Amino acid sequence: KLSDRLHNMRTLDSMPKHKQLKIASETSYLYAPLAYRLGLHAIRIELEDLALKYTNPTIYQNIKKRVDEVRGQRVSELRKFIQPVMDELAKLGIKTRAEIKERSVNSIWKRMMEKELSFEELYASFIVRFITDCPKEQERLECWKIYAVLTNFYRPNTAKLKDWISFPKTNGYESLHAIVMGPAGTWVEVQIRSERMD
Repeated sequence: KLSDRLHNMRTLDSMPKHKQLKIASETSYLYAPLAYRLGLHAIRIELEDLALKYTNPTIYQNIKKRVDEVRGQRVSELRKFIQPVMDELAKLGIKTRAEIKERSVNSIWKRMMEKELSFEELYASFIVRFITDCPKEQERLECWKIYAVLTNFYRPNTAKLKDWISFPKTNGYESLHAIVMGPAGTWVEVQIRSERMD
């Protein structure tokens, strides 16, 4: 059902406007939350973005355009942010890879609404992810070591620390989430997890 719905959403352009709205609304109300509950993150994200594209096309296009405009500069800043942490982790022998993830358009829109922020005020349109390669029994310890190294370089906002490793979400999601002040003077959202959790 989810695969079929995803295919329908991808080909929604061929439908009349009233059907687009009906199917997109139903998708955001029923199918995207179901995908979330089942832990199908990639499907959920695409369903939510496609639903927003048809229910609020102006908002969707505006946010997409803004993300496209800042992508180059933001990715460059985040690469500089990552480097000293990765160098230190290598010295300590903590096998880790880093990624820069772009938040989905729908996720950005939700955060803007929830926090009553403009796009410029929202720091988390891009996320840094540190992923450690270690045995399952060492995951928690390795993730906290990465957090310790990270906070040696950057000041954390301790009120925003979320420990989804000790207390996983209902859909099985596990990760350590932190917000730290980057060298460019902006907050950076960081996720720390193991390869298994990823």
